[in-house]
Amino acid sequence: MNRSQKIAAAVSGAVVVALVALAAPAVASAIGEVASPETSDVAAVAAEPVVAAEPVVTPEPVVTPEAACPRMGLDAVPVDQGSRYGAAGDVVLADGVPTSYVVAANDHPVAIGERLCIDYATLGPRNGGDLAEIHPGDVLDLRP
Repeated sequence: MNRSQKIAAAVSGAVVVALVALAAPAVASAIGEVASPETSDVAAVAAEPVVAAEPVVTPEPVVTPEAACPRMGLDAVPVDQGSRYGAAGDVVLADGVPTSYVVAANDHPVAIGERLCIDYATLGPRNGGDLAEIHPGDVLDLRP
């Protein structure tokens, strides 16, 4: 073992010892609370009557973009899932189908793709290139 390895091992050992010393009072306190007679009276707990719990109502399932979108890909037909953070622009419809999207401030291609059930990577090819820089007022073509 060379000198730098010995120093690293010694420093690591000192750090471990210091951490153990810092944690010891908290561990001792926690052990004292767990073992105290006030909290470990098993007979008192066993003597209490058992009450049946109220039935739990199962909440409605949360619909994720993946579940709500029929399919995503190069030839996917866009489906507007509604405005959201990063995709608050206006959607232009033709016969009820989104055909273009007007970029709003703080919009991001990933959020726009999720909103419209289109893989964001396909927005670039549909619009002639890279969407690294989109600006408010830009109009994105959504047609496959």
